[in-house]
Amino acid sequence: MAKVLKILGRIVGISFEWVLLVLILFAFAIRTSQFQTYLGTLATNFLSKELDAEFRIGKIDVVFFDKVYLKDVFVRDQHGDTLASLQQIMVRVKDFDLGGDYIHLKSVGLLSGRVGIERDTITGDYNYDFIADYFSGKKSNKPKSEPPSVTVDNIDIEWVTISYDDNRKSHGTFGMDYDHLKFKDVILHIEDFKEEKGVLAFQLKHLQTQEKSGFWLKRLFAKAVIDPHKGILLSQVEINTSRSDIYASKLNMLMSSLKGFNSFVDSVSFDAVIDSSKVSFWDVAIFGHALEGMNEVVSLSAEVTKKVKDLRIDNMDLRFGT
Repeated sequence: MAKVLKILGRIVGISFEWVLLVLILFAFAIRTSQFQTYLGTLATNFLSKELDAEFRIGKIDVVFFDKVYLKDVFVRDQHGDTLASLQQIMVRVKDFDLGGDYIHLKSVGLLSGRVGIERDTITGDYNYDFIADYFSGKKSNKPKSEPPSVTVDNIDIEWVTISYDDNRKSHGTFGMDYDHLKFKDVILHIEDFKEEKGVLAFQLKHLQTQEKSGFWLKRLFAKAVIDPHKGILLSQVEINTSRSDIYASKLNMLMSSLKGFNSFVDSVSFDAVIDSSKVSFWDVAIFGHALEGMNEVVSLSAEVTKKVKDLRIDNMDLRFGT
């Protein structure tokens, strides 16, 4: 019996060594350029067929099974227009359920390129709906199953141009046109991202970009909550633009729906405590078009409430000039 156990032990030991060797060889294989290109080709062919649209991935780089880099990603929508063209998408996995119930991502990153979101001229459908429908199972003949719950801790975007166009709407002539936006060279770092019942909460560690209206955001830092039924709630705010330096213990933009931005002056109410700041009315006018033509720069600390059209300012310390 002891001899049999000894033989079994040797067999198990040798088998384990072979399994370990295969895993090591596989780990090295997935790091080779040829294997990465092969994975990219497989993903390209599969997704293009499934989505009925052009979808290209140059290479897929897997690092220690918890990091995946998709390189040279290109996606067209179903009208043949570019939806995304990115040098790299990085996904870092923190945890997942083998049964497919949830995926917990430590971080998602986009590097260098552009993303173009559009709404159809007639229906108003978004150009990415076909992707959302595919992964939600809406247009599949297979038995429906609940998609996995996906959570993300951190989001990092570096040097990506992001545009949005509602092709049903005409173009504005001054300021931020909320139906036709273009943010150039976006750098965004978000930490501690959480979502519950449609409400988003996160630490906005850094945001910088230039919008086609001429608005240049050099840095935005804040603790943020975005509630579709309450508005955008910011605290511990630092905003640096090309014309203003604003510091606020709170800067809340209250609205019953985020569509309120489309009529900013009439729909958005402020609830803000502004500490000693330099404010350019040109920056304010970019968002509230009724103030077009106002270019004064003031030093300001105050409590600001109500809508732009009947703004109320209390405990104000106001000084003109820089």
